[in-house]
Amino acid sequence: GIGRAIIAGILLAIWPALEAVAVRRGEKVECFLAIFAIGHTMAFSISAPARRLYLARPTSMSSTKYSDPSIATFNSRAAILGIIAGIFWFVGALCVFQSGTLLGSLTVSVSVARCSPLIAVAWGIIYWREAKHASARAILFICLSLSLYCLTIILVAMSS
Repeated sequence: GIGRAIIAGILLAIWPALEAVAVRRGEKVECFLAIFAIGHTMAFSISAPARRLYLARPTSMSSTKYSDPSIATFNSRAAILGIIAGIFWFVGALCVFQSGTLLGSLTVSVSVARCSPLIAVAWGIIYWREAKHASARAILFICLSLSLYCLTIILVAMSS
């Protein structure tokens, strides 16, 4: 639950710092990106089978062999969409690195790129209608958190 989300946030926040350290030491962005891609491939090759085994485990609440029946079959459409999403993500990371080089500040480019949660919220609210049955208080908190998030991005970008 929330603990894993916090760990994910911490781990996802580390890569820009590692890239900045590499560039300050004189490494080329392209070299860092190549190793970054290899790291992604290695992480996927470990995590995908582990996730499949985790989801395929029998549970006491399940009357079937699998806790998630969809894990028993491989969905090629989902795999293709996942590959496309991964390519988009990596091209986005490449653009962040390139813009950091052109701007002379990775902080600014990463700050702007961190707006992706805003896009995710927009998808959730507009396309998936996740706030359809939300209370007025929940809508207020969504608006407040998005406003504070935007303010933080602006302040970080202005600080460089």
